[in-house]
Amino acid sequence: MSVTLVPNLGERPRILLIRLSSIGDVVVTTPVINAIRQRFPGAHLAWVVDQFASPVLQDNDQLDEVIVARRSASHSIWKDVAELRRLAATVRGLSFDVAIDFQGLLRSAALPRWAGIPHRIGNTAPKEKCGWMYTIQIDRPAEPSSRQRCLDLLQPLGFHSTDRRTRVCLSDDDRASAQALLDEATVGENGFASLVPATTWEHKHWPEEHWARLAQLVWRELGLLPVWMGAAVDVPLVERVRDRLHQLDPDVPSFVTTGRTRRLKSAVGILDQAKVVVTVDTALMHFAVAVGTPTVALCGPSAWKGFQDYEDFTLIHKLDTHSCMPCLHHPTCNMRVTCMRDISPGEVLHAAQARLANSPIVVL
Repeated sequence: MSVTLVPNLGERPRILLIRLSSIGDVVVTTPVINAIRQRFPGAHLAWVVDQFASPVLQDNDQLDEVIVARRSASHSIWKDVAELRRLAATVRGLSFDVAIDFQGLLRSAALPRWAGIPHRIGNTAPKEKCGWMYTIQIDRPAEPSSRQRCLDLLQPLGFHSTDRRTRVCLSDDDRASAQALLDEATVGENGFASLVPATTWEHKHWPEEHWARLAQLVWRELGLLPVWMGAAVDVPLVERVRDRLHQLDPDVPSFVTTGRTRRLKSAVGILDQAKVVVTVDTALMHFAVAVGTPTVALCGPSAWKGFQDYEDFTLIHKLDTHSCMPCLHHPTCNMRVTCMRDISPGEVLHAAQARLANSPIVVL
C-alpha cells in the first residue's frame, strides 16, 4: 500500500500532535514523541491536549510545547465551540506545517483545519465522520495494537517506527510527593504491590470479594504489602474491600493511597516503586507499563485487545468462555459481568508471581 507523503518537510518541521483525551489514551500515544524526535531532531514538536489529561505530558523534555484545551464545566456545546475557535486562532499563529490527529473526533479534526494547517493527517476510520477534514488518510492496520496504530500515522512524514515504548516523565516533586505517602506505610523489605480496583465504568470492575482474597494472597504468599490506589471517588469501594479483607483475615495489613495523591503523577510515582501492579483497565494500568513496573491487568468489557503487546505485562481475560466480550458500554449480562467475576484470585496471584519472576508477556 502506497502512502502519500507530506512534501518539503525539511529537517526542522513544525509538527502538531493532537490527542485530547482520555488520560490512558494520551499515555498510549506517547511513543510517537520519541519516534518523531529520532527522525527529526530539529523539529518543533507540540501537542494539543485536554486540561485534565495534560499532566501526562508535563516534564517531557522531547516536547517543545504543550497546548492545553479547556472544556466547558457546564458541558455547553456552544462554549466548547467558542473555546475550539479560540484555540484554533492560537494555533494558527504558530505556523505549523503538519498536524496529526490521533483522536478521530470532530473537534480534534476541526482544530487543525480551522487553524489553516496545510497538511492534516488522520485515520481512514475515525470515531466520528470527520475524515473529509484531513488532507492525508492512513488505513487502519489489521493488527490490534493501539500504540502501533498511533505510530502508523507517522508514515506520511517519510518513516515507519515500531518502537512502541510509552513514556511518562516524573519530576522530583512527583517522586517526593509519592514517597511522603509511602513513608506513612509499613513497607517491609519485600516491598509492596499496588492494587487498583476501580475505574469510571462500573462493569469493568472485578468483584470486591475477589480483591479482598487477592490482598490476602499478596500478603500471605508473596510477602508484599497491599497498597490500594485510585481516585477520591473510589474511596467507598476500597473501604468496602478492606472490610471484607478484615473479615477474611484480620491480621493482613494494607495501606490506602486512594484519593490521597496531590497530583496525578504522584500516583505514578507510587506505581514506579511497586514490585507489581494488579489493576482493572484504567489510566493507572497504562502508567504502570510506562514506568516499567510488572503489571497484571484484569479485562473484560473494554477494548483490551489493543494492549496485548505491552511490556512486562500479563492480560487476563475470559474470551474463550464469554463470546460477548468486549461489550464496551453495552453489556448484555444485566451487569452481572461474569467475564470479570470468572477471573479467580488464584490465577491472578499466579500471574503476579510469574511477573515477579520476569516471565515474558502472557495473555491468559
